[in-house]
Amino acid sequence: MGNIEAASELTKREGQIRHELDPDSPRYIYNRTIQGKAIFRLEPGYPPAAKSARMSGTVVVQVRIDKAGNVVAAKKLCGPDIFSQASIEAAQKWRFAPTVVDGIAVNVIGTIRFNFKM
Repeated sequence: MGNIEAASELTKREGQIRHELDPDSPRYIYNRTIQGKAIFRLEPGYPPAAKSARMSGTVVVQVRIDKAGNVVAAKKLCGPDIFSQASIEAAQKWRFAPTVVDGIAVNVIGTIRFNFKM
C-alpha cells in the first residue's frame, strides 16, 4: 500500500508543475477527498472472476474533472489488475460539483478509491 502514497505525492507535484507552467491546467486536489464533491456516484460491478476466486482489494483511480464537474479522463494509479477495468468504467460516470477557486471554476485532478470486499 506504500505505492498509493508515493503515487499521490508524485501526482500532486505533477499538478503543481503543470499549473505553474499553464495556469489553466487542472489543479490537483489533495489533503481532502474528491469523493466528497461527488453529486453522482456509480459503484463498480464485482468482476465475476474476482468473485469466484473470492478476491478483494482496493483500486485508486485518478480522474481529471472539467470546470462543469464532468470526468474527462480516468486511469488506474494502483491496485489489483482484476478490478481495474470495472473501477475505471465506474469512475468515468461520476459527476462532481464544480470546484471554485477565487470565484472561478477550475479543472481539477483527484483520486477515487474503490474498495472491493467479499
